[in-house]
Amino acid sequence: MISKQIIDYILNSRLVIADLSYNNPNVFYELCLRHVTGKPTVHVIRKGDKIPFDVGNFRTITIALDDVHWAIADIDTHRAEIANFVRQAIDTGQSRDNPILTFYPSAIFEVGGKEARSREESSSDDS
Repeated sequence: MISKQIIDYILNSRLVIADLSYNNPNVFYELCLRHVTGKPTVHVIRKGDKIPFDVGNFRTITIALDDVHWAIADIDTHRAEIANFVRQAIDTGQSRDNPILTFYPSAIFEVGGKEARSREESSSDDS
């Protein structure tokens, strides 16, 4: 079972890095929670693992771990790539590029007593 603490972190964190390796069902459940909030997420996956079709169109960092020597040699490259994705995700704020907010852009979800609303709706309230 996914604990309340994990769900709180997923819903309230400024950014989440989702490791899609090994096709862990919990990760996809947690990723759905992130989609509901529209908050930034960075995807990573182990080279050789197949990205499921429903998240296949998201930008995903592939990390080769099959050869320890290459993995160590490439660690700085992967670190830089992840840092670049993190900067881009945080700079854009909300992540509109997900099925929930693409098809239901004005959806309102309550998270921790606060409404998590689409960017369009939030920005129109500020004007």
